[in-house]
Amino acid sequence: MSLVLNTTDGPINLLCVYAPTLTSLDEVKDRLYSSVESIIRIFSKDENLIILGDFNSHVSSDNEARPRPLGNFGVRKYNGNGRRLLELCSFFDLCVTNTFFSTGKCHRVSWRHPRFKHWHQLDLILMR
Repeated sequence: MSLVLNTTDGPINLLCVYAPTLTSLDEVKDRLYSSVESIIRIFSKDENLIILGDFNSHVSSDNEARPRPLGNFGVRKYNGNGRRLLELCSFFDLCVTNTFFSTGKCHRVSWRHPRFKHWHQLDLILMR
């Protein structure tokens, strides 16, 4: 879903994304990321862009490997979906804003695995 807010400071482009889970087929993930890339390309690089969503990915807090899109406050290690998301962020100069703010861990996570009881940071906000 996308929405453009016309403000006095220029347009603010909002995208809402729900990404497939880690166990989904690669073809399904490829279609989603291809769609997101197509939508991002519509907007001028100097327009505000905010992407909100459940990305079903772990992006970690290892910002030494990817200093541009990541801050110091991610959760856990990145996974395959996280790698896809970070590649998208690097290509389109987006940052994962959730990882830039020092908050309590309970405010960084959004889902708890029912069997293993580990908390995960799956809901992310990306900005250009």
